[in-house]
Amino acid sequence: MDGSASLSEGKVSSFMEGGFSLASYTSKRFVKSFPKGLRQDSSNMDPMPSWICGVQSVAMNMQTAGEYLDLVNGLFRINGGCGYVLKPKTLIDGFDPRMPEVSNTIVKRLSVGVISGQYLPKTSTASDVIDPSTEIIMPVQVCCCDFRFNPQFNETFTFTLHFPELALLRFCVKDFDSTSANDFVGEYTVPVNSIRGGYSHIRLNTGYAHTVDECASILVRIAFE
Repeated sequence: MDGSASLSEGKVSSFMEGGFSLASYTSKRFVKSFPKGLRQDSSNMDPMPSWICGVQSVAMNMQTAGEYLDLVNGLFRINGGCGYVLKPKTLIDGFDPRMPEVSNTIVKRLSVGVISGQYLPKTSTASDVIDPSTEIIMPVQVCCCDFRFNPQFNETFTFTLHFPELALLRFCVKDFDSTSANDFVGEYTVPVNSIRGGYSHIRLNTGYAHTVDECASILVRIAFE
């Protein structure tokens, strides 16, 4: 490749799975990635593979709320949701975070304790009291509770981070349903390097458009090792 490249999400995935170091290429050249043409429903691609490869411009369907757009909004919370976010020095230097030796390097351990929730809104499909469960980073059901105004979770999880500067922490509360898909209640996403340790009340983004809710929140405890 030469010049300024524009890659589909499928091409980015093929580079990640193959032996070509896209991170080395993007350390010297500007690259844009975009959703594949089959996304005629305006669904979004996962931006993380592009970011991990150092791609500078990741096109998203901003009209479609969801997990992947939450990651984008979370990343740009660094600068208040405007302008640009500087790539981590690791990617500026062209280092590929997928290198085998990375798995033996532990930079930081993150401990996340989800204590409780407050004033969680009812989903549009809920016929009675919601059963809130929480996901952290990856789909992990924390706890369920038949009480939406102050559900108690009291669960702690520990994560090993090799590149904390590339990591995003996403809290997602869903209405647990044993017979169908869990309904979205609220979420909040933030870069790990922007987090301070201690106790925090996290205000959730709720509703179809994932907008800030003045009441809904979760109480968490964050610790770094």
